[in-house]
Amino acid sequence: MTNDPLNYEQLTSRLGLLERRHRRLQRAILLAAISISAGLLMAQSPDILAPDTLLTPDTLTPRPPVADRVVAREFSLVDGDGTLLGSLVADNTGSASLVLFDSRSGPRAILSVRQNFGPALALYDESGQARAILGATTRVASHVTGADGVTERQPASSLVLFDGDGDLLFRTP
Repeated sequence: MTNDPLNYEQLTSRLGLLERRHRRLQRAILLAAISISAGLLMAQSPDILAPDTLLTPDTLTPRPPVADRVVAREFSLVDGDGTLLGSLVADNTGSASLVLFDSRSGPRAILSVRQNFGPALALYDESGQARAILGATTRVASHVTGADGVTERQPASSLVLFDGDGDLLFRTP
């Protein structure tokens, strides 16, 4: 073999090209191995990524099916311990109420619409005493007295405030 400079340069360049291709091939194999490993790991627990599950702090629970319409007479809202925090109720007279409870299950707010009576929002203190009522109520008589002498109920546009003992503080109209 002769020490031909042209052959030596060609071999050096060819060797450099082969080393670059080898490095690229190693990187591609490494990337493919990581991708395949990640795919296999995700396939081991399909419930985590499935769209019909809900991730909660305690457990994975299946999501209930989504309905276009839900029909019920009552819905109850409870916390993790089962304590009643809210209730949406309809009765047989055509009245509906949304009741929100405190942590001791005492009513604190009631939004209601009663048949032939009207809407009302009542707020209660921690002892269960009504403190404010916005809307129709029979807790206090109206200022309005009919021609027949009968006192009417508070109208739906009224605001009534009570003190801690349940005595009337303010009302309008």
